[in-house]
Amino acid sequence: MINFDVQKELGYYSDEEAAGPIEMHHIVYRSHGGVDHFYSKIALPAGFHKGNRGPHLNKKTDKALKEAMQKELFAAFQEFATYDINAILTILQPENKRSREKICRQMEKTKNIAGEYKAEDIVRTLMGGRLH
Repeated sequence: MINFDVQKELGYYSDEEAAGPIEMHHIVYRSHGGVDHFYSKIALPAGFHKGNRGPHLNKKTDKALKEAMQKELFAAFQEFATYDINAILTILQPENKRSREKICRQMEKTKNIAGEYKAEDIVRTLMGGRLH
């Protein structure tokens, strides 16, 4: 999960927003190419997640979460100039076989040099094809 303090960045939860169980939010929606991996989700209270200030109804919140995820991905892929698919999978820690296969399929379509990918290309692919 990304390290993003929602209340610090976007303001404290109201009592209604803080109510309910914790739900996992996919920062890059699966319909936009998002995959279940270590950096792709954040835990949010149900009231906030589905409320007016939540990422589904508020573009500012959605953008802030995407920018935080992107920042963490760039930090994760800063050590080397390029990465092969095994290194990418090791860093991302996909949650299951299906996610692992989806990442591999996405990376096959991504610009590479002899199976080596640049950090910017990796992050762009994981962010649904665009940087924020």
